[in-house]
Amino acid sequence: MSPLLNVNHVAVSIRRDGGGTDILRDVSFQIQPGSAFALVGESGSGKSTLCRALTRLLPSPMKIEGSVLLDSTDLLSCSNEELREMRRRKIRYIFQEPYLTLNPLLKIKTLLRHAAPPETPDTILTESLTQAGLNNASDVLTHYPHQLSVGMQQRVMIAMAIIARPTLIIADEPTSALDESLREEVLVLLKSLQRSQRMSLLLVTHDLSIARRYADFVGVLYQGSLVEVAEAEKFFRSPEHQYSRLLVESSLRSTRESFSEENRI
Repeated sequence: MSPLLNVNHVAVSIRRDGGGTDILRDVSFQIQPGSAFALVGESGSGKSTLCRALTRLLPSPMKIEGSVLLDSTDLLSCSNEELREMRRRKIRYIFQEPYLTLNPLLKIKTLLRHAAPPETPDTILTESLTQAGLNNASDVLTHYPHQLSVGMQQRVMIAMAIIARPTLIIADEPTSALDESLREEVLVLLKSLQRSQRMSLLLVTHDLSIARRYADFVGVLYQGSLVEVAEAEKFFRSPEHQYSRLLVESSLRSTRESFSEENRI
């Protein structure tokens, strides 16, 4: 099976007078159609930078090299018009802080309308909110973002992502702004939508327990380099890179400690 997304030797650097800084170095991986790929690593490893580099969302001082093929289109070298079309129809983002992403001056209906393909009927706007777990969808359409809870805002972000039926969703720490009680709900929802709509999912997380439960493949980013890529089952059974082993051991230790704490309570 041909990959949906083929990332080849991507590097990101900041070049200024007198020198530069390498942020990502020679990153290569593939995402298969209909699969969930978890990109894991500690804060500052370059996960969010990589996600934005895939569709040229980085600010101008940053230089991106390599190629990113989506359905044979190189997102790093295609025209701006082609890239806008790919963002509109095939790739959608879910960012980690919805209250910073949603335009506070626009009602939810208008935000969804901007995210939807042209001439999308209102029934599809309502349906996308319902699919994202908002049962009072008709009412939500009339609200501004600040009138919704953070959990509801994140579900609106999910609705905006799925409304165009993209082939790939990039979710950058999509539950980091949510209470623990809501995190599992949103992740279960994302995985369910990914499967039912046969989308691919690039899930960015620093939490290996999330990768263990929801990913088919895992990639480990460490200090700007992708040090390991493997099927999730194999990765958690026998990680190869030393840093990967440390991550897995730390995750298992945290899980055991949480379990022990729950038993004491």
